[in-house]
Amino acid sequence: MSIVEIARWVATVIEFISIFIIAWGVLLALYRIVALALENYRVDVDMRGGWLRLRRTFGEIMLLGLQFLVAADIILTICNPDLQTVSVLAAIVIIRVVLSVSLGKEIHGLEERDADAKRHAPPRYE
Repeated sequence: MSIVEIARWVATVIEFISIFIIAWGVLLALYRIVALALENYRVDVDMRGGWLRLRRTFGEIMLLGLQFLVAADIILTICNPDLQTVSVLAAIVIIRVVLSVSLGKEIHGLEERDADAKRHAPPRYE
């Protein structure tokens, strides 16, 4: 088995890991959406903080999945370093970096809103 075959196999494994991470994030978000909706239905409270935490967590999971995909693309480009492959990798990395930066900014904004929601939330009676 050559180093190129090993690198392709490793890249494929990393791509599957990224798919698993993103799918797990979607399932977790769906579960939390249902839980928040049920909690909001049963108790009349401001759920803004819960929704913000959900969005922040989902964004962080998406960022992690994107980072794994970039790693797989870099490994695949090492296997076949011609100009076309490097150009495609550059475009993919630029797109994913823009997505990562925008998600990162949104997550930071959500953290600030979450902290603000916690400071202004009415007391909960149980």
